[in-house]
Amino acid sequence: MLSFWLKENTSGRRRIVIIGLVMLLTAVVLNQLGQALIPVKRASPTLSFEHIYRVSELLHIPTKDASKDSFPGDHGMMLLIFSAFMLRYFGKMAGIIALIIFVVFAFPRVMIGAHWFTDIVVGSLTVILIGLPWWLMTPLSDRAIALFENYLPGGNKQILNK
Repeated sequence: MLSFWLKENTSGRRRIVIIGLVMLLTAVVLNQLGQALIPVKRASPTLSFEHIYRVSELLHIPTKDASKDSFPGDHGMMLLIFSAFMLRYFGKMAGIIALIIFVVFAFPRVMIGAHWFTDIVVGSLTVILIGLPWWLMTPLSDRAIALFENYLPGGNKQILNK
């Protein structure tokens, strides 16, 4: 996203910020819907097994390596939303790079026991594949971006003198 930011002029950068804002709002809505509509409640692996090594205990660095409700995976969901927005608004190569970022940042949480594999692959992917196409594959996201472009400060609005 930074490479797109550096190439743009002021109005292009403003549009990137607005796309980011719409992406953030989409993530909040889908995350809340996913948590509310999927009735699965389960603890992460670090809370399910005895005699385990927790990263936070080994490194003495505060990490989120346990959760009482790990399904669906929030981090995986946010990264998938980021990937979908990058694909939709910045092209195929940006989408592929974003998917690589998803794998690099989401799956270490599985390895440290913060999530089950299915929290990300089943939980996050289900919410994204059901909810996100309704937003990105219809004019809704473009209309939301246009709405913010019209009403947020800094746009090139024509002033009428009466």
